[in-house]
Amino acid sequence: MLLPLLTALLLTRTPPSPQALAAGGAETPQQAPVLPPIVVPFRETLLTPAGDPRAGTLTVTVALYLREADRVAAWTEDHVVTLDAAGRFGVTFGSLTAGGLPAWLFAPDMPRWIGVSVAGESEGPRMLMTSVPYAARAAAADTLVGP
Repeated sequence: MLLPLLTALLLTRTPPSPQALAAGGAETPQQAPVLPPIVVPFRETLLTPAGDPRAGTLTVTVALYLREADRVAAWTEDHVVTLDAAGRFGVTFGSLTAGGLPAWLFAPDMPRWIGVSVAGESEGPRMLMTSVPYAARAAAADTLVGP
């Protein structure tokens, strides 16, 4: 009973690669590449209803929506920010989420919308998320088939 099992295992085993044979026959299993988390830098200016720069340290919720008119965000993250004299702040989307932003948020040919709200206030107008030229070119590389 054991002999047929050993024979089956030996016959189905992948032969060692030439590199493994050159290294003394030790074959190491191939590991999937470890990809860095998806994070996106974001800068915004917060103004008062009168148009003056806001000041201080605030909790800001940043949200990504699949469509401009969606009522529920596909992803959110809360950041504590300190505004500069002009009311500007910067955050990195995904920096507070384990693993960064989910990859499914960036499906090809699908625009995403950014919403920003200050704690206790309604969200401001949504902004279309845009990419830089090299990111657009990298997306085209994903469609190539290689060896």
